[in-house]
Amino acid sequence: MFDMITMGDVTIDNYFIFQDASVQCKLKKRDCVLQLRYADKIAVEKFDKFTAGNAANNAIGSARLGMKTALYAEVGNDTSGKELIQTMRKEKVNTQYMKQNKDQQTNISAVLSFQGERTIMVYHAERDYKLPQLTKTQWIYLTSMGPHNKQLKGFHKECNEYIEKHTEIKVGFNPGTHQMKLPKNMLKDTCSNTECLSLNVEEAEQILNKKNKSIHEYLEEFHTWGVKMVVITDGPKGSYGSNGLQSFHCKIFPAPIVDRLGCGDSYTTAVIAALHNKQPLQEAMVWGSINSASVIQYFGPQPGLLTKNALTRIRNNNKKFKANVYA
Repeated sequence: MFDMITMGDVTIDNYFIFQDASVQCKLKKRDCVLQLRYADKIAVEKFDKFTAGNAANNAIGSARLGMKTALYAEVGNDTSGKELIQTMRKEKVNTQYMKQNKDQQTNISAVLSFQGERTIMVYHAERDYKLPQLTKTQWIYLTSMGPHNKQLKGFHKECNEYIEKHTEIKVGFNPGTHQMKLPKNMLKDTCSNTECLSLNVEEAEQILNKKNKSIHEYLEEFHTWGVKMVVITDGPKGSYGSNGLQSFHCKIFPAPIVDRLGCGDSYTTAVIAALHNKQPLQEAMVWGSINSASVIQYFGPQPGLLTKNALTRIRNNNKKFKANVYA
């Protein structure tokens, strides 16, 4: 029996850290562009390569936090695909549901890291996801799947039907870009079976088709969709959560920022691990903040992911750090 089966795309991130660029932002708006000299060679200070993708980040993070974890993902029958499978096994993630597709490439990304932020160029290979025959699990975690998944709607329908037949399974849902574009009734069906929905504020606005509303309004509307617990992150403002009875706000855990890639995944991963360990949502949000604060101190989404012992040690040394009731 697994504690967690994670489902979604995985990739190899090629990481380029550089300084020879500039950022231009529109006045009084968050719309910014990264500017590089056209048709020129840009000096790179550091290069690295990481296993990545929301599903990989969650699977590895959950395993480090003590959950018996499996990953359902498709990769190419190439060197990168073999590398992804080997990495999962090294991180004690079960790979029995991972599939290597003949004559296909593994997803790959170029991450341009500049001043702690990142711009990502992504290649997604065409996939044909179908729900495998699963063994027992306490949690299923659904996250990002790419634009060339021919069966995205069918896959979500399969998942919804499976979960409705296995009501003992709890669902964590962190929708990716293309899942957010699914028909609203399909998203509502998934959310009605969801124990914990995790989004950032921009994603909440997009799904609900609302702008500049209060966090309370976003939290409450997702509860009307049937979600039991909702967490919404808002960058430096921290995170907000609701269990349907109370709402909470948690500040970001203080840490020097090196790179924000994987921050959201690490937060959600630790929140669900805490819930799995019978912690209330208020404390789960603290776990999430601590884990994400560790991740942003490293380049890449996984080097900073904490083990359960390390997170517990940090928590015990910072007992005054709490999520407060959000009125």
